[in-house]
Amino acid sequence: MGTKHSFLSSKLRSDGFWSFFGTTVSVLSGLVIVKVITSLVAAVDYGEASLVLGIVALLNGILVGPLMQAHIRIYFDYLERGMGHWFANVFNRVFGAAALIAVGLYLLVATLFALAGKTIYLKLSMPVILVVIAQPYLSALTNYLEAHRSHRRLAIVNILHKVFQPLVLVLLLAFAFPQAAAVIISQGLAILIILSIFRPPQEQKESDNVPQHRETELAAVKTSIFGFGWALPLGYIVMWGMTTSDRYIIEYFQGIQAVGIYAINYGFWSIPYLMLNGWLEIWTRPVIYNKSAKADWVGVRRIILLRTLFGLSASVIGTVILFLAGESIAKVMLGREYWVARDLMLIIAAAHCFFVIGYSVLPIFMAGKKPKAILVATCLGAISNITLNFIIIPVYGMRGAAISTLASYFIWATMLSIWAYLYIRDLTSDEILVLEKEAT
Repeated sequence: MGTKHSFLSSKLRSDGFWSFFGTTVSVLSGLVIVKVITSLVAAVDYGEASLVLGIVALLNGILVGPLMQAHIRIYFDYLERGMGHWFANVFNRVFGAAALIAVGLYLLVATLFALAGKTIYLKLSMPVILVVIAQPYLSALTNYLEAHRSHRRLAIVNILHKVFQPLVLVLLLAFAFPQAAAVIISQGLAILIILSIFRPPQEQKESDNVPQHRETELAAVKTSIFGFGWALPLGYIVMWGMTTSDRYIIEYFQGIQAVGIYAINYGFWSIPYLMLNGWLEIWTRPVIYNKSAKADWVGVRRIILLRTLFGLSASVIGTVILFLAGESIAKVMLGREYWVARDLMLIIAAAHCFFVIGYSVLPIFMAGKKPKAILVATCLGAISNITLNFIIIPVYGMRGAAISTLASYFIWATMLSIWAYLYIRDLTSDEILVLEKEAT
């Protein structure tokens, strides 16, 4: 149990503690953000910020999100070759180019909306540009800390990021910044503060081999990135359809104020599950990717199974706690303007039980560089979500959006779980056969 290769080795237990500590404290700090918003920001203004940030999320899905997934997976391959520092420098330029493209796309979308009579996207373009440019570099920093299992520093980064955001937001509101703009700007400034304090781990600098043929290696990096194919960015776009598109349908049928109320409820009641998933992701993903880089699929299967069982058990317990105490929590945190009803809270919570299951098995497809399964499962979930939203929201309003989310997460998680089982079964069977042959 205490050996270097054990899943519950002393190093992994230490990593688990720091990742749990960092995730927990950063989530508690995130609760402060919710309280600041529900106390100082009107639902209409938060609705505007939510609509704008939804477009930012879509752009991230097209460009930055897929790059970050490819980035952390390929980074392990270059660490194996002692070229981590060179790889990081190359990707800094990739992130910069992706951010500039995302800014251009946002301005195009904002202009089109303005021509159609909706000016909020153009009005909030400067805060958005700040967030879009800064976000990839924060994600890269956390990827490096996670990859090198520097969980203590990663915990501090996550905590301070969540701490700075409400502090900056309160200061902006105190200086009479427009509320919607202040919500977005606070996110960007918090990231810049973090980037001014922290640097990648020292181990990255020590991984200082350089390619003998730079152009050949750059081509290899490009091939590795595109090796994930079109399925990864398309999967992110479709995931946006499953998780974020409902706020625009709510706006169409119920107005911007309803968007703000639903967005804060969705965000707040999903926090325990995001915390759980974030902790498990930070703790297990570097181990999964490291084992997959070494073709240790039996080890990958063991980690995936333990993560899924633990995530499911913890999320069910959390939902029971919300059933018993959620309304009392809501009175303190959400207040009259943002609190809707107990049934909305429980539907959102139940949906996120399946969210945790889906994300528990998803790393197997990234480890095996097989993102198409993620795409197909997400497409099925997104189609069901958007279809149900148009049918149910006109009748049940925000509750309809939550029911649609529950159905789509159920479909998504079920399909991913079935395909993950089949995929890892085949991989581990082949590996076991090879080991048996070697033993004889």
